[in-house]
Amino acid sequence: MLLLNLPYFGCVAHWALIASGECYAFDIKGRHQRRTFRTRTIIGMANGEQALTVPTESNYSKPYHDILINDDTDWRHQHLYALMSAYSNTPFYEYYIDDIKKVLEDNWTSIWDMNMQLHKVIAHLLDIPFNPILSESEMNNRADGSFRDLRIGIEPKYQHRLQENLTPIPYYQVFSDRCGFRPWLSIADLLFNMGPESRLVLNSMKM
Repeated sequence: MLLLNLPYFGCVAHWALIASGECYAFDIKGRHQRRTFRTRTIIGMANGEQALTVPTESNYSKPYHDILINDDTDWRHQHLYALMSAYSNTPFYEYYIDDIKKVLEDNWTSIWDMNMQLHKVIAHLLDIPFNPILSESEMNNRADGSFRDLRIGIEPKYQHRLQENLTPIPYYQVFSDRCGFRPWLSIADLLFNMGPESRLVLNSMKM
């Protein structure tokens, strides 16, 4: 069984693990940490990569599950504008953006709740099952000696290690002629560029 964080959007590697068919659980009790995918996602722009970060309260003694979103800035508009700037010319942007926009524009107070709903929507768009384990007791019962903790492995500062365990599959990216192929961007990059074929790309990645 896999133990994963619940990220904002989630990168392509994160979703390849969810699509793999292995049993997986999201860490509920882990402490809130800065500069992780729990509050950020990385998209591909024409001039490089851009991190979209959800502002949260700065109480790092609380579990991630209890962290609140900070709405002092208009981050929702900024993120949607960045997605439009990056992907409005991709083949499938217009098919998926409304579903994503509906989640981001809702009046969330909890980063966990928003990320969970975003995952449900993305799983539906990818046409893959979404059945995370959220109970600690069930997680312990399902481990069966094959428990794999991947909470740290799929984080921004460790992404260079991903290719040691997961084979990236090149797919069409709208700015690849300028920037080359960038393998571990946000799942939004794969969805907007590849649409219904996104699931095939994820299923082709092997641990």
